[in-house]
Amino acid sequence: MKRIIVFLVPVALVLLTSCGPKLFTPQHRANLQRSGISVKDVQFFNSQKIVLERQISSSEVAAAKGTVNVRKGVHIESIIFPKRTPGRCVSEDKGCLTVAFEPAGTVLFCENAGGKHFRLMGRGGYIQNGGQMSYAGQTWTVQKGATAKLKFRESSKTRKTQNSRRVKGMSVN
Repeated sequence: MKRIIVFLVPVALVLLTSCGPKLFTPQHRANLQRSGISVKDVQFFNSQKIVLERQISSSEVAAAKGTVNVRKGVHIESIIFPKRTPGRCVSEDKGCLTVAFEPAGTVLFCENAGGKHFRLMGRGGYIQNGGQMSYAGQTWTVQKGATAKLKFRESSKTRKTQNSRRVKGMSVN
């Protein structure tokens, strides 16, 4: 019984970690371009929960599309992007991808300084919690998830395929 458990635990760990979304890197982007696949055909996800907030007036409460809370007499509208929210690329630039998680607005993910992944961008560059960014034509404060990265799920469509055959060889009679 112990042998079976010792064998199954590593197999289960490999299966669980390999099935989920993985970080989208500039190398993945280059591989897609070489394969003739557009990044607009790839399903993207955010790596962590993102919370955007902005202060609104009492007259804007009825038109607010997110959750509205009152803190210290001030109306605060919040938009929450749960971890692994699916999104799609709507446009791309040299080192950046504009991703829509809903029709209302888009967020920008750009290559980090080391070129290892794509990270959430705000006004004027990388942001920290408390920094500002534009979303749906409004200015929002990032309360959580400023370091969110772009992930994707590799599918048979995005994997590079290679056709090959094994030669049996010939022998002399």
